[in-house]
This record gives sequence, structure tokens and C-alpha cells, in this order.
Amino acid sequence: MDIFLSINNREQVIQLPIIPEEFQVEFSNNNETFTTISQGDLNLIGNKGLKTLTIETFFPNKEYEFAKSKKMTGDEFVESILNWIDRKVPIRIVITSKEGKEVINLPVTIDSFNYGYDRVGDVKYSLALREFRFVGV
Repeated sequence: MDIFLSINNREQVIQLPIIPEEFQVEFSNNNETFTTISQGDLNLIGNKGLKTLTIETFFPNKEYEFAKSKKMTGDEFVESILNWIDRKVPIRIVITSKEGKEVINLPVTIDSFNYGYDRVGDVKYSLALREFRFVGV
């Protein structure tokens, strides 16, 4: 499995060096429940909600054989993501299976980015992403 993040139509692409053990895409509909006098509660089907995804793993600050990408240090990854947040533009997450098949390809915004350092100097982080829908005119 590989996870790529990119900005502005592949202006900058980063491959996450360490794949999380697991992650989950969350999705909900915007259904509404109304209470009526004669029929009790009714559930009205709403429009699709936005998908969300949180990635929790680490950016290495030293070489690991099992790292998928060795092009940047952990600190450089953090700098790139903070730069993307400052630019206030959507990013794209692409997740591929072991066979190279695209599993997820989704424009997203960064809802939160929390990071810190572990005792060996690697950057542990949590990256919360929310689907971004481009508005048609």
C-alpha cells in the first residue's frame, strides 16, 4: 500500500514514508429525524455527507529500511504540510493497494495536524482530512 498527498494538480507530491497500521474512511448521510403527531418519528434521507479520514503514524528523521520514501526528513514533511495549510488550498490524497490499484483518490482539506517528537527524534503525527467538493457554477 502507498499513500500520496499532493497539492495544486501535482505541483508538489509527497509519499508518506511510513504507512499506518490501519485507517478508516468515515462517511455519513445528512439524514434528519422529525417527530410527527400521528406517526411518531420519521427519518428523511438527506444528501451525502463529507468523507473524513485520519492518518496516525510517524515521519522518520533517520533512515529506516522499511520506509516507502527517503526523499525528505521528518522535519521537511512537517514543513511541507504546514506550508500547505498556510496556502489554504485543497490537497489530494491517493491511496493505492499493494497491487498498485487506486483505492482512494479524493480532494481533501486538512482539518487538523498534530505532531511531536518521540525519544529517537522521529516525528509522530496525526493528520485529519475532510473531503473537499469543488463547487460547480
